Amino acid sequence: MSTRSFSIVEFFGGDAADAEASSCGYCKNRGSVSTGMWAHNLNVLDYQDLIDRGWRRSGCYCYKPKMNVTCCPAYTIKCDARKFKLSKSQKKVLKRINKFLLEGSQIKVENIDPKSHLCEEEVEEEETIEILDLPDLTSKAEKISGTPKIVESSILEKHDSPQDSKDAPSLTVTTPVRQISAEKTSELKETGSLRPCKKAKLLRKERRAERLLKKGLNPDELNPKADQEGKTLKQHLESLPNTKHKLELRLVQTNPASDEYKATENESYEVYKKYQICVHDDPEEKVTLRQFTRFLVDSPLEPEQGENGITYGSFHQQYWLDGKLIAVAVIDILPKCLSSVYFYYDPDYRFLTLGTYAALREIALTQELNRKSADLASYYMGFYIHSCPKMRYKGQYSPSYLLCPVSYTWHPIEMCKPLLDNSKYSVFSQEEVEKPVVINDLCQMKILYKRKAITFAMYSASQRLPLLCDEISTLKLYFELVGSACATRMLLFRE
Repeated sequence: MSTRSFSIVEFFGGDAADAEASSCGYCKNRGSVSTGMWAHNLNVLDYQDLIDRGWRRSGCYCYKPKMNVTCCPAYTIKCDARKFKLSKSQKKVLKRINKFLLEGSQIKVENIDPKSHLCEEEVEEEETIEILDLPDLTSKAEKISGTPKIVESSILEKHDSPQDSKDAPSLTVTTPVRQISAEKTSELKETGSLRPCKKAKLLRKERRAERLLKKGLNPDELNPKADQEGKTLKQHLESLPNTKHKLELRLVQTNPASDEYKATENESYEVYKKYQICVHDDPEEKVTLRQFTRFLVDSPLEPEQGENGITYGSFHQQYWLDGKLIAVAVIDILPKCLSSVYFYYDPDYRFLTLGTYAALREIALTQELNRKSADLASYYMGFYIHSCPKMRYKGQYSPSYLLCPVSYTWHPIEMCKPLLDNSKYSVFSQEEVEKPVVINDLCQMKILYKRKAITFAMYSASQRLPLLCDEISTLKLYFELVGSACATRMLLFRE
């Protein structure tokens, strides 16, 4: 990397017992307690170390929840992008969007509340009734009507959609299956009176292939692998040829603001404004350009150019559909991870379940960056709040790990969930915790005083009177929360 500049932070101390609780965005109670500091400047290595100790940024403000005190403990969560495996529901999201891009088709989502986190996650497709093979007819018929019946496949195959096949049980003959002998079945097949049954999934594939052929497209080229289950995330996201809609992703730098971002700032703000008003019920007068800039554009991260060709810093990943901006992902690219900051979208496109799609895109970007830098292997999704059911969706990206709030070690989320079911605040590690901070530890801490970078020892010696007890207490708390690595690299603003 290039030569790093000093990080400069202004710590707002205070013991947990004295901290004033604020309104919680998850449980809506006034019980949220955290420690914060203003970052005047942060290099990416320092911020990487901070988020690995439970810190997160909102604009230039960095905060760390008081885990054993706050109403909704927030655990830092990460996904190992190298080992990421798509779930069935995530594949459905990718299939839905690819189908929309290819054919322009979309699903109805009248039953989805746009204010719910579900609109950013999975919208399950309606179940379809399969047209069954002969050996399964008896059990299926018994479940439907209580009487063994045989479904005449020649009638069912006239239906044009799986939805129509839901009425299939009424189109039956009443001859019990067990009364048809094997010889009679063979005779019917030979004469063509009994045609082989086909499953609805196969019929859908055949109809889709016919539609593609009519458009002059080769179904085999669009589906090079018959086994869709074996496709990687990258293969699912590969561009489709001759699509009805064009989706383009642009990565634009926001600190400093690139020309690409400046040219699209108004469009980005308008999407954000619409999202906040529609999804989060924010008053229109409060969703200003200045508020948007402070929240999602301003960043303390100093951009750095790595020798591997990666530019580290703060970015917006923009989603353009047919030349229109429909969504924006706010991300930080750090030495060991891609960190998701925020995501917003045009509510008119909620049928695409863009929240899940954006997360998958960010995992794919992490995988791409990992090919350039082996250290950059994780996708950080912010905080996981187990006590808030709407926030548990972050654990669906496998494999995921939670950060222990005491030892700052990572643990598989599957091992953490049983503990969190019993107590919303839990310690995942049995390892020995860090030793209490003593004065000797503070001696090498970096402090910015009268525009000079000095150590704590020099700072304390420069005071006319010995440092007050509350000052020592604040500095100890800062040292403990940011860790020795950051405390001896960053400059603590103490004018």
